[in-house]
Amino acid sequence: MITICGRKVMFRKGRKTQTINICTEQNVRSLYDYTLRLRPPFITEDTLGSQNFESIEALVQYLKTKHHGTIEKYPSSKTLHGLERQPELVTGISSWIEGAAIVVEHSINQLIHEFIDYPYLHRVEHSIHCELYKILSNQRMFMMMFPVGGWLSQPIHKEWVEWTPRPEKGNRRGNFDLCILSPEDTKKCTIKDFRDGRLKPSIVIEIGLDYGFEHLRDDAAKIKNSKIRYGYLIHLLHEEVNDDFDSVEKLLLDLEREDNNLRTAYARVNSSQVAYKLIGDAEIKKKGQKKT
Repeated sequence: MITICGRKVMFRKGRKTQTINICTEQNVRSLYDYTLRLRPPFITEDTLGSQNFESIEALVQYLKTKHHGTIEKYPSSKTLHGLERQPELVTGISSWIEGAAIVVEHSINQLIHEFIDYPYLHRVEHSIHCELYKILSNQRMFMMMFPVGGWLSQPIHKEWVEWTPRPEKGNRRGNFDLCILSPEDTKKCTIKDFRDGRLKPSIVIEIGLDYGFEHLRDDAAKIKNSKIRYGYLIHLLHEEVNDDFDSVEKLLLDLEREDNNLRTAYARVNSSQVAYKLIGDAEIKKKGQKKT
């Protein structure tokens, strides 16, 4: 423990992360204005104590910018003096999920741009799942770990069990390609429920590579059947695929118009042209394409 600007600063190092707690003005242990989580390389008390901060806000900004700290707790009733609130830092389940959805949408759009530029970077669909997982896991919001039945887990998961069985599939539960779990939900979850996938995800993502219209419609039905709060449907196509692309593109646009909880992204690439739709686009866009 050290004192900075009249506040006690507590250090706690775990196996994978380091937590730094900054006490309130009362300087009582366990009453904190800020809690920040750092990943390696960790910072020492001597290093932090030698910085001569002018304010607690300057200390917090330093940990954010210089050590990529994630703020897990803000003061409950204090102006932040220029510290920008990030989506991952606000409290409350609704705010956290809304912030997470923004991060997911930016990540999906990044994946679409990468597919347009390098359509054969990945040979199979599962490799693209891994690529999106990597993009998401590099976002600071999703680097945090949350309690699950006395253990710790992360918000991003692969092959999460469908929440609601589908009658057309014999009332069996399939799996979502990717999902984001809310930290508020994981706090209430037992290890058994977690292992069985008996937790409704706040955000799910389905990805299809070189599939036709029927597969796209089935993925949409999977998301809608479980009534997911934020569902994302990604449809990617190479030039070798033959399909009724007008119907595919119409379905992608209609799904968003009909369901406020479902968002779609799309890219179809050949040697001369790209047709694509980012999250948030209201129409299919087209542009010329050059081979590299």
